[in-house]
Amino acid sequence: MVTGLDLSVQPASFDLPTLPSAAQIASNEPRVPGVDQWITIKSCGHPSRDSAEVLGLRLKDAILLAGVDGFGADFGTNKVRSSLSDTIKSNIKEQFGTVIRDEVHGIDIFEDGDVRHFTAEAHLTVQMDLPQFSKRVVDASKLPGLTPSSRTGAELINDSLFPMPEEARFILRISAIEALCEQARRPQSFQDLINKLLKQLSSLGAGSSDCETMRNVLHEARRQSVRQACLNKIRMRLGNNVARDFKRLYGLRSKYVHEGKGRGLLSAPAAEAFRIARDLLFAELGGVVVETNTAIVMKSSERKKVGMVLPPPIIFGLAAVGSGVAQYFLLGGFAVSEARSIIGGLVIVLSVVLIGTSARFFKKAGTPVRPVSPTTTIVQSGPYRLSRNPMYVGMAGILFGLSVCLGSPLFLIALVVALAIVHFGVVLPEEQYLKALHGDAYRRYKVSVRRWV
Repeated sequence: MVTGLDLSVQPASFDLPTLPSAAQIASNEPRVPGVDQWITIKSCGHPSRDSAEVLGLRLKDAILLAGVDGFGADFGTNKVRSSLSDTIKSNIKEQFGTVIRDEVHGIDIFEDGDVRHFTAEAHLTVQMDLPQFSKRVVDASKLPGLTPSSRTGAELINDSLFPMPEEARFILRISAIEALCEQARRPQSFQDLINKLLKQLSSLGAGSSDCETMRNVLHEARRQSVRQACLNKIRMRLGNNVARDFKRLYGLRSKYVHEGKGRGLLSAPAAEAFRIARDLLFAELGGVVVETNTAIVMKSSERKKVGMVLPPPIIFGLAAVGSGVAQYFLLGGFAVSEARSIIGGLVIVLSVVLIGTSARFFKKAGTPVRPVSPTTTIVQSGPYRLSRNPMYVGMAGILFGLSVCLGSPLFLIALVVALAIVHFGVVLPEEQYLKALHGDAYRRYKVSVRRWV
């Protein structure tokens, strides 16, 4: 079952390099975007059941890895549950030669022939057409296969992308990180010390409950704590800065789980945990760089948004410098007057105040101000109640104010060009990024607040 998948446009085939003879079957007429629909991917001609299981699992891994990028996938248990008795199914097979396999949640493996499925489900939430979805899965199928622990981590990340309270989303993503970090055994010298303590404990009275509790504690101490295992793995794969971020997030998790503190305040931490879990998963696959339509997952902790040609401050800055140089050298200087200076200066001051106020609300929400940094939460207060991009509006205002102050039409021409570049080269890719990262929350915000003014 797929939510938000547009089946009105379909590729000729669902061609996965690792899955021969694959074809997709789509249903749910009429094919209306945004309506729940289903697709079935069927692959035939495998030499054995074991071979089919291996390739079916590879397909599942590819969809899970594609889902980690922001749309979510749930394969359930891969179990076949029957709503008909074995006698009825046997009679159908004898009379019609048809094998009934019903209520399949996930992957089903069966012998070729006349087989009918009542239902087959794997839940996904996406906003794209089938060719885009197919490309995502094909690209993901080229990555190394998942181990059992990395598969569990990928499943938990995908689960966290479905609608749920932010507290549950946060806990799931922390759990995904834990699944990706195996607890290592402590050094032999530490093991020897534990053995000595266990011997001493035995001599004190092995039958008491206190001694039994202490014995269990010592056996647990043979391995790293889950928290320390995560910190070590993240430090090794993603760097010290990300490890510090995780340490803070793990503290929030402990306060929420053990003290009940933080309810209603975990939206931004959930977004941070998502990025750490996603980046750690891909780093575990060999430190590869995975490029998709929405984000680039890098080995380092520095990420940027795909499609952003340049950060907006640089775009507006270049426009201002270029206009000033052209006006001075080509058109003989500036037409400055007291009235223009007052009006233009007022526009510039108000624009700077708008940028500063917007940045303050960003910092208050705990999300980075730099446009190339990952967004941790959707800011909807202050200037963001009136515009989705108030800082960019402020930058445009500065350029307009300079045009008024200096009496230069070149600044107005540069402003139009800069706004076009920012709109198509920054804002639109950013919206795709935020839609993939924050899902319905961003879609609701996008509907309620204008893009510019």
